[in-house]
Amino acid sequence: MPVKIEFTTEDNKHILIEQYKLILSSLDKLNDIREVANNFWITVNIAGVSAIAYLKDQAQLNKDNKSYLIYTIITVGILICVGWIRNLNVIKQGVNIRNDLLISIEKKFPAQVFTNIIRTINKNKVKPSITESQMIVPLIFLISYIVFAFLAAFNKAIILS
Repeated sequence: MPVKIEFTTEDNKHILIEQYKLILSSLDKLNDIREVANNFWITVNIAGVSAIAYLKDQAQLNKDNKSYLIYTIITVGILICVGWIRNLNVIKQGVNIRNDLLISIEKKFPAQVFTNIIRTINKNKVKPSITESQMIVPLIFLISYIVFAFLAAFNKAIILS
């Protein structure tokens, strides 16, 4: 038979405050993860674009090998960009969930600092945490890879010379 644990009002307040701190901490951690991940994604994509530019000018590679390598890098680059965008969306959902949890917990507090910050951000139409501008970077790389693919497919003289 399960034991029912009962809390006093003071216990409830303490537990609520600890949950609030835990969610704030996980929100900070999620933002740290996003920053580290963005640095990784940018580095990988810069390496991909640089590899395409480097291979394009390699005269010792025959055209078949060069085109195979370039198409492979383009394909991998596109997949990496899609993964990056998905990663940002997952993080954005996590941030939104935590924000909602913090707001719901704050309803039980006398002062609602986080709720007021979110309201002010929304009122001033300032974008929270993950914005469209952060999604632009992977989209720029994605468009670059698509342009490289287009040039390689339709104008082989430019990219596969």
